[in-house]
Amino acid sequence: MWKIIITIILAAVDIVSLNMRKRKDKMTMTIEQIAKRADKSQTLKCYKLKDGTFLVESTDGKILYPVSVNGTVSCTCADFQRNIKTDATFRCKHIWLLWTARTALIP
Repeated sequence: MWKIIITIILAAVDIVSLNMRKRKDKMTMTIEQIAKRADKSQTLKCYKLKDGTFLVESTDGKILYPVSVNGTVSCTCADFQRNIKTDATFRCKHIWLLWTARTALIP
């Protein structure tokens, strides 16, 4: 559990520092927004497809969103589609789930 929390905090610091260097004039995610999405991501289910794409369920479990974290980071959810337009480093809870899960598997 602590490894996941530390991973989330380090990722948040990386994104905030990247935002500060590259996008001072644009809207960027705050640590609180990152923590909120990362926390919500912990209860979602994820399915990996043969082509390397992932399907991550919505909070209510009724929708599966295609998510890519290899190369270009993208998700088809409304949160990502809306916020990526003003913040190139924006990450939704579906992307946070994949990043947290991938990091947690590293020994």
